[in-house]
This record gives sequence, C-alpha cells and structure tokens, in this order.
Amino acid sequence: YESHLCALNALERVINTFNAFPKAKSSKLAVSGLFSSLPGHLSFAEMNEYVSKLSKILKETRFNLIVTLASQCQVDSSHFCSVETVVSVVKELVRDGHGSRLMLGQNTNFKTQLWRYGGWGYSHLSNVLIPHLMKAGSPIDEFVIKQICIQNALEFLKFYTPPAAAKPREIEYWNCDLCGKKKPETYEAFEKSGYRYCSMKCLKKHKQILDSENDKDGGNDDEGKGRKRVNNGSTSWGIAVGSS
Repeated sequence: YESHLCALNALERVINTFNAFPKAKSSKLAVSGLFSSLPGHLSFAEMNEYVSKLSKILKETRFNLIVTLASQCQVDSSHFCSVETVVSVVKELVRDGHGSRLMLGQNTNFKTQLWRYGGWGYSHLSNVLIPHLMKAGSPIDEFVIKQICIQNALEFLKFYTPPAAAKPREIEYWNCDLCGKKKPETYEAFEKSGYRYCSMKCLKKHKQILDSENDKDGGNDDEGKGRKRVNNGSTSWGIAVGSS
C-alpha cells in the first residue's frame, strides 16, 4: 500500500480518537510532515484519491485541524516529495475550501539540512516553495499565500495566554562607607573593622586615611601601632568579603 495513503489512514484513526472526547470541538491540532510521505510524482487518479481522502478527513473533524506543508521538498524530484506535488495538492485543498486549514512548516532537524552543510536551509520556504505557489495560478492568489504563511499560524497560536507578569522583588541597598556608592544586597562587600566597602581600592584608601589621623593623634590604641580603635574595638586589618 502506498505510504502517503497509509499516513492518511493513520491520521484518520488519530482523529477518530480525538473526536470521541467531549471537549474535542474546542481543541486544536497541528499535523506536521504529512506531505513528506508524498512521492515525487502522482498520477491524476492518485492525486484525486489522495486529495479526496484528505478533504473528507478535514470536513469530518470536530476540532481545528491544521496541516503543515512539508518545506523540505525538492524541485523535479522522483524519490522525495516534490514541490510540484505539494503545490498540486494545495491547489486542490484550497479549491475544496480548506485554505484556512493549511500552514507552512520548516522541517530542519539536522545539521546536514542547513545550507552551509549542503542542505536546503531555512530559506527553502521563501526561495523555493512560495515562488512555486505564486506561479500556480487560480485558486491560489496573494490572499491565499498570506493566509497559509501568516494568518493561519497567528490564529492557531491564539490559544496561548502569556503568564501574569511577576511582581518585581524589592531590592535592599547598602552604601560604601568611603565613596558612598549604592550597591544592591547581592553585591559582595569588602568588610573590615565594622566598615563596608565596595572595592579593595576604597578599603585601602580608608585605611590610609585612618592611619594618617592616628599619626596626628599620636595613636590611641594599647599596642602603640598608631591605628585608631574603631567601633567594634578591632585593630586587625584582615579582609573579609561578603555580607555580615
């Protein structure tokens, strides 16, 4: 049995399962890669059989079914899904009134499918498939192309509701005891003798200031090292990094 008809039979079974659910009418389903099973060329009878079966499936669905067009199709291909075959199927589906059920899809899954590595690349849609659709003639026109390229995708994505914006967290700040720069609470401070500094530069500069003041006073600590005793009574200038 032909693979493209097998794919339709599998799709029909999936849809029958979905139709059994009460909420199926308000559901949306996108089927990707369905046209990838198409052979390079179809006879007139094979084309009619395929399109009529797919149209029947689209008419019988109780929910919004979107079929994405395979973008990784080649021109004049005898083995893979060809652009000509896809365009012919699209024309018949649009003629049957299913233009609102079609979207363009980009099947780029591997590095070798990128243009740099010899593949079709992301530009395959705009460079190959869309120009062939524009040349296809009635019933495909500019409105239909815009519909399957933009409008149907926007309509399909309407189900998405963005989450509520998170309430901004209030951040506490602290000031450097020398330069006065404001820093957030997450900023690691350089702490020394009860002081908090934003950088080692401020710490060293403040140390020099305190030492110079002590030299003028002649020193007032018990060890006679010429350094002021600060508010916590410590005279050591070892450095601690982090919030207290």
